Amino acid sequence: MKFNKKLLGLVIVSTLTLSFVGCGSSELDEQKESEKQAEQQQETNVDLNNLTSYEDVKSAYDANIEKIMNKEQVQELDMKSIKLDDVIEKANKAKDIVDTIENTSDKISTIDKLVSIDDLSNNTTEDTMKETLKYIIAEYENGNLENNPETSLYIVRYLDTRLDNHPNMKDADELVFDMYQICKDTIRGIEDSIDSNKEQINEKLQSVKSSLN
Repeated sequence: MKFNKKLLGLVIVSTLTLSFVGCGSSELDEQKESEKQAEQQQETNVDLNNLTSYEDVKSAYDANIEKIMNKEQVQELDMKSIKLDDVIEKANKAKDIVDTIENTSDKISTIDKLVSIDDLSNNTTEDTMKETLKYIIAEYENGNLENNPETSLYIVRYLDTRLDNHPNMKDADELVFDMYQICKDTIRGIEDSIDSNKEQINEKLQSVKSSLN
Protein backbone atom coordinates (compact mmCIF):
# COMPACT_ATOMS: atom_id res chain seq x y z
CA MET A 1 0.00 0.00 0.00
CA LYS A 2 1.32 3.43 -0.97
CA PHE A 3 1.12 6.27 1.57
CA ASN A 4 0.14 9.75 0.54
CA LYS A 5 3.35 11.71 1.18
CA LYS A 6 1.42 14.88 1.93
CA LEU A 7 -0.76 13.11 4.50
CA LEU A 8 2.25 11.45 6.07
CA GLY A 9 3.97 14.80 6.37
CA LEU A 10 0.95 16.30 8.16
CA VAL A 11 0.89 13.40 10.62
CA ILE A 12 4.58 13.86 11.43
CA VAL A 13 4.20 17.61 11.86
CA SER A 14 1.13 17.14 14.12
CA THR A 15 3.00 14.60 16.24
CA LEU A 16 5.99 16.86 16.63
CA THR A 17 3.74 19.81 17.49
CA LEU A 18 1.90 17.82 20.16
CA SER A 19 5.20 16.63 21.62
CA PHE A 20 6.49 20.18 21.73
CA VAL A 21 3.31 21.46 23.37
CA GLY A 22 3.42 18.60 25.87
CA CYS A 23 7.01 19.41 26.79
CA GLY A 24 6.20 23.09 27.05
CA SER A 25 3.22 22.39 29.31
CA SER A 26 5.31 20.11 31.50
CA GLU A 27 8.07 22.70 31.81
CA LEU A 28 5.51 25.38 32.66
CA ASP A 29 4.02 23.18 35.38
CA GLU A 30 7.48 22.56 36.81
CA GLN A 31 8.22 26.28 36.79
CA LYS A 32 4.98 27.08 38.60
CA GLU A 33 5.67 24.39 41.18
CA SER A 34 9.21 25.71 41.68
CA GLU A 35 7.89 29.26 42.17
CA LYS A 36 5.28 28.00 44.62
CA GLN A 37 7.92 26.15 46.65
CA ALA A 38 10.15 29.23 46.66
CA GLU A 39 7.25 31.34 47.89
CA GLN A 40 6.42 28.84 50.63
CA GLN A 41 10.08 28.72 51.67
CA GLN A 42 10.19 32.51 51.87
CA GLU A 43 7.07 32.51 54.06
CA THR A 44 8.56 29.81 56.28
CA ASN A 45 11.64 31.98 56.80
CA VAL A 46 9.61 34.91 58.21
CA ASP A 47 10.95 35.69 61.69
CA LEU A 48 7.81 35.97 63.80
CA ASN A 49 9.71 37.67 66.61
CA ASN A 50 11.26 40.36 64.46
CA LEU A 51 8.34 42.03 62.69
CA THR A 52 8.81 45.76 62.21
CA SER A 53 6.40 46.85 59.50
CA TYR A 54 2.91 46.44 58.08
CA GLU A 55 4.38 44.32 55.27
CA ASP A 56 6.19 42.06 57.75
CA VAL A 57 2.98 41.45 59.68
CA LYS A 58 0.99 40.72 56.53
CA SER A 59 3.61 38.22 55.29
CA ALA A 60 3.79 36.46 58.65
CA TYR A 61 0.02 36.31 58.94
CA ASP A 62 -0.41 34.95 55.41
CA ALA A 63 2.29 32.34 56.07
CA ASN A 64 0.37 31.07 59.11
CA ILE A 65 -3.19 31.68 57.96
CA GLU A 66 -4.14 27.99 57.94
CA LYS A 67 -3.05 27.45 61.55
CA ILE A 68 -4.71 30.68 62.65
CA MET A 69 -8.03 29.87 60.99
CA ASN A 70 -7.96 26.37 62.51
CA LYS A 71 -7.08 27.86 65.93
CA GLU A 72 -3.90 25.83 66.03
CA GLN A 73 -0.77 26.84 67.91
CA VAL A 74 1.34 29.21 65.80
CA GLN A 75 4.33 29.48 68.14
CA GLU A 76 5.65 27.26 70.91
CA LEU A 77 6.95 29.53 73.65
CA ASP A 78 7.98 29.03 77.25
CA MET A 79 4.58 29.53 78.80
CA LYS A 80 5.78 29.73 82.41
CA SER A 81 8.23 32.52 81.64
CA ILE A 82 5.71 34.86 79.97
CA LYS A 83 4.34 37.37 82.46
CA LEU A 84 2.29 40.58 82.39
CA ASP A 85 5.35 42.68 81.49
CA ASP A 86 5.90 40.53 78.41
CA VAL A 87 2.31 41.04 77.28
CA ILE A 88 2.69 44.81 77.72
CA GLU A 89 5.99 44.74 75.82
CA LYS A 90 4.30 42.97 72.90
CA ALA A 91 1.49 45.53 73.00
CA ASN A 92 3.95 48.43 72.92
CA LYS A 93 5.75 46.84 69.98
CA ALA A 94 2.42 46.56 68.17
CA LYS A 95 1.83 50.26 68.75
CA ASP A 96 5.24 51.11 67.30
CA ILE A 97 4.32 49.22 64.12
CA VAL A 98 0.85 50.70 63.67
CA ASP A 99 2.11 54.22 64.35
CA THR A 100 3.61 54.01 60.85
CA ILE A 101 0.19 53.17 59.31
CA GLU A 102 -2.18 55.95 58.29
CA ASN A 103 -5.37 54.03 57.55
CA THR A 104 -7.28 53.34 60.78
CA SER A 105 -8.80 50.08 59.54
CA ASP A 106 -5.30 48.83 58.67
CA LYS A 107 -4.12 49.82 62.15
CA ILE A 108 -6.83 47.72 63.76
CA SER A 109 -6.42 44.72 61.46
CA THR A 110 -2.63 44.79 61.93
CA ILE A 111 -2.99 44.65 65.71
CA ASP A 112 -5.47 41.79 65.39
CA LYS A 113 -3.01 39.94 63.15
CA LEU A 114 -0.14 40.54 65.57
CA VAL A 115 -2.16 39.02 68.40
CA SER A 116 -2.70 35.92 66.26
CA ILE A 117 0.96 35.74 65.22
CA ASP A 118 2.36 36.31 68.73
CA ASP A 119 0.02 33.54 69.89
CA LEU A 120 0.05 34.54 73.55
CA SER A 121 -3.42 33.02 73.95
CA ASN A 122 -1.79 29.58 73.54
CA ASN A 123 1.37 30.46 75.43
CA THR A 124 0.33 32.10 78.70
CA THR A 125 -0.75 30.65 82.01
CA GLU A 126 -4.05 31.39 83.68
CA ASP A 127 -2.22 33.49 86.27
CA THR A 128 -0.72 35.71 83.56
CA MET A 129 -4.12 36.06 81.94
CA LYS A 130 -5.70 37.15 85.23
CA GLU A 131 -2.86 39.59 85.98
CA THR A 132 -3.32 41.08 82.52
CA LEU A 133 -7.06 41.37 83.10
CA LYS A 134 -6.46 43.20 86.40
CA TYR A 135 -4.05 45.51 84.60
CA ILE A 136 -6.44 46.46 81.80
CA ILE A 137 -9.26 47.05 84.29
CA ALA A 138 -6.99 49.48 86.15
CA GLU A 139 -6.15 51.15 82.81
CA TYR A 140 -9.85 51.53 82.09
CA GLU A 141 -10.55 53.01 85.52
CA ASN A 142 -7.66 55.47 85.08
CA GLY A 143 -8.92 56.57 81.67
CA ASN A 144 -5.90 55.15 79.84
CA LEU A 145 -7.94 52.86 77.60
CA GLU A 146 -8.81 55.81 75.36
CA ASN A 147 -5.56 57.67 75.95
CA ASN A 148 -3.54 54.76 74.58
CA PRO A 149 -6.00 52.85 72.38
CA GLU A 150 -3.47 50.99 70.21
CA THR A 151 -1.61 49.38 73.10
CA SER A 152 -4.88 48.70 74.90
CA LEU A 153 -6.41 47.16 71.78
CA TYR A 154 -3.61 44.58 71.62
CA ILE A 155 -4.07 43.66 75.28
CA VAL A 156 -7.86 43.34 75.16
CA ARG A 157 -7.68 41.37 71.91
CA TYR A 158 -5.24 38.96 73.55
CA LEU A 159 -7.58 38.64 76.53
CA ASP A 160 -10.59 38.17 74.27
CA THR A 161 -8.94 35.19 72.56
CA ARG A 162 -7.50 33.81 75.81
CA LEU A 163 -10.85 33.94 77.60
CA ASP A 164 -12.42 31.76 74.91
CA ASN A 165 -10.95 28.86 76.88
CA HIS A 166 -12.81 29.91 80.03
CA PRO A 167 -16.58 29.64 79.59
CA ASN A 168 -16.94 30.14 83.37
CA MET A 169 -15.60 33.69 82.96
CA LYS A 170 -18.40 34.94 80.72
CA ASP A 171 -18.69 38.35 82.44
CA ALA A 172 -14.98 38.98 82.03
CA ASP A 173 -15.16 37.96 78.37
CA GLU A 174 -18.05 40.36 77.71
CA LEU A 175 -16.31 43.15 79.63
CA VAL A 176 -13.15 42.71 77.55
CA PHE A 177 -15.17 42.70 74.34
CA ASP A 178 -16.72 46.05 75.27
CA MET A 179 -13.23 47.40 75.95
CA TYR A 180 -12.21 46.11 72.53
CA GLN A 181 -15.03 48.08 70.94
CA ILE A 182 -14.02 51.25 72.82
CA CYS A 183 -10.43 50.94 71.62
CA LYS A 184 -11.48 50.39 68.01
CA ASP A 185 -13.92 53.30 68.04
CA THR A 186 -11.32 55.57 69.63
CA ILE A 187 -8.79 54.71 66.91
CA ARG A 188 -11.45 55.38 64.27
CA GLY A 189 -12.51 58.63 65.93
CA ILE A 190 -16.08 57.39 66.45
CA GLU A 191 -17.61 58.36 69.80
CA ASP A 192 -21.27 57.44 69.31
CA SER A 193 -21.24 54.02 71.03
CA ILE A 194 -18.40 54.52 73.53
CA ASP A 195 -20.70 55.63 76.35
CA SER A 196 -22.98 52.61 75.93
CA ASN A 197 -19.94 50.30 75.98
CA LYS A 198 -18.79 51.98 79.20
CA GLU A 199 -22.20 51.44 80.78
CA GLN A 200 -22.03 47.73 79.96
CA ILE A 201 -18.50 47.52 81.38
CA ASN A 202 -19.52 49.28 84.58
CA GLU A 203 -22.40 46.83 85.09
CA LYS A 204 -19.94 43.91 85.23
CA LEU A 205 -16.85 45.62 86.62
CA GLN A 206 -17.23 44.84 90.32
CA SER A 207 -18.23 41.22 89.84
CA VAL A 208 -15.27 40.62 87.52
CA LYS A 209 -12.86 42.31 89.93
CA SER A 210 -14.19 40.20 92.79
CA SER A 211 -13.68 37.01 90.79
CA LEU A 212 -9.99 37.89 90.30
CA ASN A 213 -9.20 38.30 94.01
